Amino acid sequence: MNKVSRGLCLLVALIFLVCAVASNLIAAPAKVTSDMRIQERVKKSDELKLKQEEADKAKREKKAQAEAKAKAKRDSRLKAAEESKDKAAKDAQTKAKYQQAKKQRDSVVKQAQKESKTKLAEVDAKAKKDTEKLAKELQSEKAGLKKKLDSGKVRATSEYKKSLAAAKKSKAADQLKKIRLDYDGKIEGLNATYMSDIAKVNKKMELHKEQVAMERQRILSAYDEKVAVEDLRLRLIKEQPGALTVNLPEDNTPQMDVKELKINGNILVPATVIYGNMPMIYNDSDMPLAKADSANLYDFRTIQDVIVNPGQSRKVSSRTIKGFTQYILSLYQDSDFAGIYVYVPKDAMASGTQLRDDVLAITVLEAPVTEVAVKIYDQNQKVTEKGYLKKSYVEKWSPIKTGEVTNQKEIDDFVNLLNENPDRYVSAVVTKGAEEKSLAVNYDIYEANPWHYFIQADDSGTKDRRWNPKVGLINTNLLGLDDTFTAIYQAPWEHGIEDQWSVYGSYNRPIWGPKLRLNLYAGYRQYDIISEGVADFIGNGSFVGGALRWNVLQKDGWFFDLLGTMDYLRSKTTTAILNTTIGTSNVRAAMWGWGAELYKSDDMTDTKFTFNVSESFDTSSQQTFEDARAGAETDFRIYTATAGHSRYLDPNKVSRLSGNFRWIDSSDRLVPAKMTTFGGLYTVRGYEESEFIADGGILASVQYEFDLVKYSDSQKPKEQQQAKKQAGKNDLRLRKLAPLVFWDYGRAIINRSIADEKGIQDMCSFGAGALVELGNNFSGGAYYGIPTTNTDETDSGNGRWNFSVMYRW
Repeated sequence: MNKVSRGLCLLVALIFLVCAVASNLIAAPAKVTSDMRIQERVKKSDELKLKQEEADKAKREKKAQAEAKAKAKRDSRLKAAEESKDKAAKDAQTKAKYQQAKKQRDSVVKQAQKESKTKLAEVDAKAKKDTEKLAKELQSEKAGLKKKLDSGKVRATSEYKKSLAAAKKSKAADQLKKIRLDYDGKIEGLNATYMSDIAKVNKKMELHKEQVAMERQRILSAYDEKVAVEDLRLRLIKEQPGALTVNLPEDNTPQMDVKELKINGNILVPATVIYGNMPMIYNDSDMPLAKADSANLYDFRTIQDVIVNPGQSRKVSSRTIKGFTQYILSLYQDSDFAGIYVYVPKDAMASGTQLRDDVLAITVLEAPVTEVAVKIYDQNQKVTEKGYLKKSYVEKWSPIKTGEVTNQKEIDDFVNLLNENPDRYVSAVVTKGAEEKSLAVNYDIYEANPWHYFIQADDSGTKDRRWNPKVGLINTNLLGLDDTFTAIYQAPWEHGIEDQWSVYGSYNRPIWGPKLRLNLYAGYRQYDIISEGVADFIGNGSFVGGALRWNVLQKDGWFFDLLGTMDYLRSKTTTAILNTTIGTSNVRAAMWGWGAELYKSDDMTDTKFTFNVSESFDTSSQQTFEDARAGAETDFRIYTATAGHSRYLDPNKVSRLSGNFRWIDSSDRLVPAKMTTFGGLYTVRGYEESEFIADGGILASVQYEFDLVKYSDSQKPKEQQQAKKQAGKNDLRLRKLAPLVFWDYGRAIINRSIADEKGIQDMCSFGAGALVELGNNFSGGAYYGIPTTNTDETDSGNGRWNFSVMYRW
């Protein structure tokens, strides 16, 4: 029993053990899952806690930044307030200092003015007394000279009569003429001596007046210098030296003790200009002060202090003194004066680095011109006594006279105007004069033969005028006074010379010098013009007029001229419809006008802009104008503007690009003689010549050339180019062969078009051609234009040739 019981107990215990193990095995996964969930909750809790901490930290940092920003803003406001307060205090201090200095300046100027007036009054009083005394002495001296002259004439006459009587008594008739010539020679010599002595007497009075004028100028200059010093003192108070931010170079040059500054000899640029423009830092370069190299900067503050507060010794470097002399010289150069020397004289130095009495003396030498000479060279560059341009006119027109200081700008402008003549080259050379501290101006003139002749023919114009040759002559120095004469005659080769011909002449000369020129012109022509519509105009006309040109300004090679014109025309016109004459009119019109030109020309470019206005003021009756052209008005104005530019695109002048623009407008309908033609060689190539005649419009052209001859020469060594140039001066070699391309445009406008007239006609073409030159005499051109717009006479794409030839000698 006991065994059975023990067995049952063991069995039961084993069953419980198995159940317990099984229970644990079943419950383990659930426990693991529970632990993982707990861990995840803990992790999320930690993450939330970390995020909260980071958010709190960010808030604290943001708050700190805001507090720092607010503090910085408060500090900035406080600093700005303090700076504003300091600035206001400084401004108030500066203002008070300025007001005090201004009062001092006014007091000094008033006292200086009073002193100068007193001194001037003393000089004038003394000069009046001395002048009266000198005048009496000179009058007495002149009376003595006159008495001497009369006495000499009496003696000469007495001797003449005696000699004449002796010759008659001895019947020496051959001696009578000699005696008379001797007598006339003595009288002429006495008169010449008398006039020379009188001139010397008058010179004494002139010298006296010059001395008085110099003394007055010295007093006025001293007054001006005092005013300039006080004005500089005021300016230095306004300018803040501490505000300078430029980097000055290290200055290791010798230092000199300076108590006072004296400038002598500066008449053309007085102290008022020197001190009035004197900067604290002088920039001797073309760059702005902030960008200039420090080597070009000079500190003038110490010199300025010496000027306004003399008597106290200051150290001034040799470099600063050099910069100050350069500054004074630059003021003269800015006014275009030449022959100016600025230096410290040797006697101002006590030793190598020590100034005498600590006075910095600056001497300005304004070297006067003591001689103006003209030298003329012929075509072979040999000096000749007699040239085409008369020397007397050059000497008369020269802007520089003896006794004056050279103005380089005036000389350059004068030479540029003389060089407008194509047969002349003028250069002005300034050299040392014969007298000490003086200059001489020499004009070297190189001249070519002014006579030119030419024959020209082309296929421009109406059918009856095409290939009618033009024969002309031009003289670029007709009477030796820089005057130009032109004459041109055109007529058919064969019959009809009385029906289709024209003549033109002009004469251009300077008035009071080359700046002002007068051009007189006149002409007569017979013409026929095919207008738009069914009416043709056939007739003749004459015109005469003049143009006054004034060169107002020259700058960097540019010329600016103003023009005034006056002309008169008479035009007899026959109007025909379908070859049937319907009326004849004889129109006359007087017109005046004005305009301006801006142009520049050099070896590589040519540029020109013009604007002109022409207005009628005396004409035929309204009915006469109406007969000439329906709707034409007697009161009309014509406006014209042009622009042209050409440029070589390379140094060898192989490629050349040019463009031209012309705008014409009129206030109303014009008579045929004042209308503008469109189409053909000189307007829009490719269209019929004078295809459209209008009251105004636009013409434009662009052309590119490529010179094959110059291109070939440019590929050769320079020695060969020069040898070919020298050898080919007079030969007939090919000098130019330039293929070209072009584009032309025109817009013709008829005012208040009527009947079959077309109000606007556009023309446009492009094409190619060539220019040729043989030797020095022959030139020609050929163009083939292709229209791109249709007109009544020309179809688009239907090209047309144009030719032009000229022989000149």
